[in-house]
Amino acid sequence: MAATDPSYYQSGVCQSITQKQHLFHLYMNQIAEGTPNANQKVIVNPGLPLDFGVTVANDWTISDGPAANANPIARARGMHMGDGKADVNWLFCHDILFTDTRFKGSSLKVLGDFVANKDSEWAIVGGTGEFAYAQGVVVAKVIQNIQPTPRRTWELRISAFCLCIPKVIKLAPSEFIKQVLGTTDAVGGVTVVTSLTLVSSVTTYGPFGKANGTPFSSQVTDSNTIGGFYARAGASVNSLGVYACPI
Repeated sequence: MAATDPSYYQSGVCQSITQKQHLFHLYMNQIAEGTPNANQKVIVNPGLPLDFGVTVANDWTISDGPAANANPIARARGMHMGDGKADVNWLFCHDILFTDTRFKGSSLKVLGDFVANKDSEWAIVGGTGEFAYAQGVVVAKVIQNIQPTPRRTWELRISAFCLCIPKVIKLAPSEFIKQVLGTTDAVGGVTVVTSLTLVSSVTTYGPFGKANGTPFSSQVTDSNTIGGFYARAGASVNSLGVYACPI
C-alpha cells in the first residue's frame, strides 16, 4: 500500500530540465588581520605547529580585474581553517555572494583546500538565486603575494552548471491576465528585462527574476485582457510588449 503524503509535503514531476553554464574570470583580494583595510579575523589560534586548528573568518573582496580600481563584483564570505598536521593545509569554506547589478543577491557555495605555492581547485557544492542547484569548480591561483604586509591577490576561474527548471503557469478556465509588471536595467551597456510579474483576475504570479532597476507596467482597460506578448531579444530580453484582447 502506498504511503499517504503528510500535509506539510508536496512532490512533483520535473520535465524539460536543462543546464546552463556560467563562466567567470574574477580576482579576489585577501588582506590579513592587523593591516589597513583587513578583511579577515583570526577567531581561534591554539598555537600548534603548522597553524593546525587556526580558524579565520573572512570577507574578501572579488573584482573584475587585479587593479585596485577594478569594479567590485562579489564578496567571499566564510572561513578558512588550518587542518594539516603533517604539512600546511587550509580548508576553505566560502559563500561567494554577488553584489553587482546583474547577479546581485545570487551566490555560489564553495568548498576546497589551499596549499601554498600550488594552484587550487575548489568544489561548487550549491548556490542560490540565479545559481540555484549549482555544481562546478573554481580554479584559484595566487598571482600576487605582498610581504611583509600579508596580502594576496587570487585569480579565480569559475565554471558552474545550474539546472534550468521551467516555470509553467496554468490559468483557471475563467482566469485572465490583466497586468504585467517588471523592471529593466543596464547590463553590460545593454538594457534588459530583469524581472516580470503577472497579475491575473485571480492572483499574482511572480516576481520572476531579480527586481533591480527601473520599474515598468503594462495594463489594459477593464473591458480587455492581455492575450499575448511580443518582445525584442538577443541573449536576453531587451523589451516586452502586450497584445490586448476583448474579454
